Amino acid sequence: DNKTLIAAFKEFENDKKAIVAEYKQLLNNEREEYSKSVKKLQLTITELQTQLDRRASDNNAINSEALKEVVCKYTLKITELEDKSFKLQSELDGCRSELTMYQGEVNRWKDLATERLSKMEQLNSQLEERHCHEVESYKAENEHWLSQLNDTQREHMELRSRLTEQKAAFVKQLADKDAHIE
Repeated sequence: DNKTLIAAFKEFENDKKAIVAEYKQLLNNEREEYSKSVKKLQLTITELQTQLDRRASDNNAINSEALKEVVCKYTLKITELEDKSFKLQSELDGCRSELTMYQGEVNRWKDLATERLSKMEQLNSQLEERHCHEVESYKAENEHWLSQLNDTQREHMELRSRLTEQKAAFVKQLADKDAHIE
């Protein structure tokens, strides 16, 4: 039960690591795209600004307004990419904190399982020791009663032997008296 729980937590931890790695990769990709976009947009802005400066004297207010719209559009795109990058970084930080929390939980369960296993092994050892002690006690008691039985049997044999001897002596004594009376 504890092993399956630990295995489940390890699998969960591996899944979390995979998610964090995926978010890191996404974040790195977004950063690269962001950097490329920023460079491209900066070049475009610089080119547009150069064109704007060159044509400032030639162009009327409408052309100037169109260039300002393009610059504004690219500025908004940069802001949007920065917001997206910040959001991904926040999600990655959230996943990291969740991973840390789950790793702590896994370690807590692992410690608890180790402690319980240790207690069970200790209890098993105590039970085995008690069982061995009881078996030795029963063996000693059995040997005591076997010894008592042997002593009683020996005493019984001695008494039977003496009884047989006394009976024979009594029969002889009776026979002697009968012979004496006749």
